[in-house]
Amino acid sequence: MDVKAYLQKINYSGSLEPNLENLRALALAHKMTVPVSNLHFFGGEKSSLVLEEIYQKVVVKGQGGVCCELSGLFMWLLDQLGYETSVTEARFYYEEQQAWMEGCYHFMLFVSTFVHCLNIMSYLS
Repeated sequence: MDVKAYLQKINYSGSLEPNLENLRALALAHKMTVPVSNLHFFGGEKSSLVLEEIYQKVVVKGQGGVCCELSGLFMWLLDQLGYETSVTEARFYYEEQQAWMEGCYHFMLFVSTFVHCLNIMSYLS
């Protein structure tokens, strides 16, 4: 898997320094160029959680994907660029029904940077 090819796929040519400004730019570039798509389910295909397969699907073949595929691939990119990432699952809460959505889970990506840790530390002292 190639970081440079991924960056070309999302048309990103900005700075690669891991900071909040660049994270926002990377996320926007990814969001604007990689479609969220679940159409493959209607053809009987299943989503893969194997990173190399997701990379081939999105970066090489130019297809879109579902939440866990796209977020997982974006997490890989951020890890390669020096960001600290972690992940958890998430669900939707319907306020009107006072209930959590059943059977539909999403991939929630958390990103932290050394810069933010320093800023938080400076406020605490």
